[in-house]
Amino acid sequence: MTTETTIPSPNPFHTFPHTPTIPISPFKVDIPQTDIDDLKRRINDAPKPRQTFENSTTDEDLGVTREWLTHAVDEWKRFDWRETEAEFNSFPQFTAALQHKSHDFTIHFLALFSKNPKAVPIVFSHGWPGSVIEFLPLLHHLSATYTPETLPVHVVVPSLVGYGFSSPPPLDADFATKDNADLFDALMRGLGFEQYIAQGGDVGSLVSRWLGTKPGCKAVHLNMISGAAQTPDQVDKSSLDEFDRECVERWDYFIKWEFAYKHEHATKSATIGFVLESSPIALLSWIGEKFLVWSDTDPALSTILANVSLYWLRNTISTGLYHYRSSAGKRTTPELTSPDLGDTPVGYSLFKKEIAPIPGKIAGQSVKLAWYRRHERGGHFAALEQPEVFWEDVWDFTQQVWA
Repeated sequence: MTTETTIPSPNPFHTFPHTPTIPISPFKVDIPQTDIDDLKRRINDAPKPRQTFENSTTDEDLGVTREWLTHAVDEWKRFDWRETEAEFNSFPQFTAALQHKSHDFTIHFLALFSKNPKAVPIVFSHGWPGSVIEFLPLLHHLSATYTPETLPVHVVVPSLVGYGFSSPPPLDADFATKDNADLFDALMRGLGFEQYIAQGGDVGSLVSRWLGTKPGCKAVHLNMISGAAQTPDQVDKSSLDEFDRECVERWDYFIKWEFAYKHEHATKSATIGFVLESSPIALLSWIGEKFLVWSDTDPALSTILANVSLYWLRNTISTGLYHYRSSAGKRTTPELTSPDLGDTPVGYSLFKKEIAPIPGKIAGQSVKLAWYRRHERGGHFAALEQPEVFWEDVWDFTQQVWA
């Protein structure tokens, strides 16, 4: 029997469709003013970056330019974090208390709950260097398009462990991506969803693939495929059309020239964590570069600053690197990067400017590809860059696999 549970919220999508079986608390973002003031002081006191040959180029081939960074820092000085907070708080937010392997966790999540008895539960998992901010445009779109009575899905957008307002990973255990999936599965079941769909990109794609191994996960939709059965060099490009050939070329380029960050995160996460948490300008450079290079068109600077501010104000840059140990570290195995989904149907949206735009022909070698669509526009942050197109894909796939 479905029992609605209401936790007060100004947003009409706040009514739980089932009585949760796990402790749930309403949540509001409210960063202490002293923390915001400290960030502003550090930004204002930071010296201008020294000009070099490398940072004076115009194509960002060697990283962010001095011109971009100087402008971004100037804008950051005027950036109003409280506006980002207001956007967060315009949507229903909660925290769930969960336990996993004798450790206690708090999982923060945004949600849009439907009153439609046929609504399909979907859990959306973000990646690095993103956050739940990636999905705010989607939440805006759904809120404007549907009412609580007509929304065809229950939307759950949790912050990964170690990100945003969720707990950090434990200090005495080698927490991995699979563990994060275990917690998200417990979250969905604790919300009363016996079956659900998992959606993700970047790190979230691997979280979603692990969710796909759970009995309650009925299907998986991805906008990035991890653990491909072939490398770009092994692909027979003569069998591909122009779109797919260009995708393989981009995939090959990124592996060779844009994945240094991945190896650093996987092999020296302690060191890079110290570096990035020591200076907001260092953090802006590291994360800002990824948003610029990984997107089809540059995101609004305010979006980049909001995301970097969230990492800084919550001190989560070093606590969010653990995924890379299991996906690209010394102990990485094919089982860790490409969990066997068996017959779980997978939908795949290929956005051409993804950092690893693996054609469906290749993706289908490692998963049961039940639905596939290609897009000329859009990059790594699909929900952020193309929220309406992204939603159309997710919903089309959902209708196909959810009976």
